[in-house]
Amino acid sequence: MKRFFYCCILTHICCSGPLGAQQKNIQISGSLKRPDICLQLNGPQDSTQPKLYFVADNKAAASPVAGHYQRSGNTLCYTPMYPLAAGERFLVKAAGYADTLLSVPADPLLVPEVPASVAAIYPLSDSIPKNILFFHVRFTQAMQQDQQAWKKIHIYNDSGQLIPNTWRQRSFWLDSGRLLVLMIHPGRVKSGIRYIGPVFDIGRKYTLLADSSLKDRYGQALKASAQHTYHVGQELKERLKIVSATTKLSSGTTEPVLIRLNNAADHAAAVAGISMVDQAGKEVAFTLEQENNSNLLLRPAQAWAKGRYRIQVAGSFYDCTGNRFHRLFEMQGSESFRDDDKVRTLELSVE
Repeated sequence: MKRFFYCCILTHICCSGPLGAQQKNIQISGSLKRPDICLQLNGPQDSTQPKLYFVADNKAAASPVAGHYQRSGNTLCYTPMYPLAAGERFLVKAAGYADTLLSVPADPLLVPEVPASVAAIYPLSDSIPKNILFFHVRFTQAMQQDQQAWKKIHIYNDSGQLIPNTWRQRSFWLDSGRLLVLMIHPGRVKSGIRYIGPVFDIGRKYTLLADSSLKDRYGQALKASAQHTYHVGQELKERLKIVSATTKLSSGTTEPVLIRLNNAADHAAAVAGISMVDQAGKEVAFTLEQENNSNLLLRPAQAWAKGRYRIQVAGSFYDCTGNRFHRLFEMQGSESFRDDDKVRTLELSVE
């Protein structure tokens, strides 16, 4: 059995502990929230990589935490893409190195008095297409970024029966743990895949329930369970289009930019796939709101200054069924992925 050793974390992460005779030490340094995890390689042909895994119930997750790698000479360093959650444990693994268990303590002074609750369940509408691919749960506070969170989100039909095997068995988190992304198992959406059939039947109602056992980043359970009931309509098989967008606004105001789409936008795709810069190329901060699901409101964090702005929409942007600007989720014939990175730019003038 491999041996774990713990790390004490102050302003930096410093690790020490017993090592096997053939195992080397993983160097861990940097800030509390974004540690640098480095290995000393044995030359340019050495392809060893450190990987970080979330630990729940004393078991490491099957997939590693997303991050960035940077190599300098024979030193390879890994940095998590997002800050590590306080109060959680993470396992560092690398071939030929001792497994290292990082224990990130929670600051009791920062634990909120009011438990987290569900702020919204997306889509916001009461109707969804039969072939919907994504649902999202937004929380009032940062949650534990547990990849097993899908097990605590349930769908029931209008007879009260639980629909089993609904989700792709991995949870995705955005917005520093405040937004949970849930994907219907693709085998239950795409035609021609021999799985166990679709999740939804047209004309019936279904309820999505977020269980109160979900925990925030400090280990506190949700204040209460939350649910949203949907009526299921016809399948949506139409490419996404931008119908219209605001082109002029007044300076000194915080009027939102309105982007109208032909279909209901996927909430997480909108959060991750839309950005804005001013005429100097500087990023402009804004909050994103959805109105009737297909209308997106981009409200600036500060009052508009005179000038020109560019709103950039990623080619990977998609609607709630996974349809994109240039192709459907269910591709036909020789449709390709070549335009997945093609950015669409909208011009805005503030006078």
